Amino acid sequence: MPHHPKADNSTYGNTDEIHTTHWHVDWEINFDTRMIDGFVIHDLEVVADNVAVLTLDAWNINVISC
Repeated sequence: MPHHPKADNSTYGNTDEIHTTHWHVDWEINFDTRMIDGFVIHDLEVVADNVAVLTLDAWNINVISC
């Protein structure tokens, strides 16, 4: 069974172990094709002991690099 955090019960991300402190967003929006292209950089803070994994809870996103 996936980890289900106490802080946000609508996600399977480990939000009670790692917090995003800031997002840097760079998007290009094409309204004609209804497409968004770009990236988000997360500044993260580990707030729990012995955390080895970051779980991001998202669907249909193509991650090219991290």
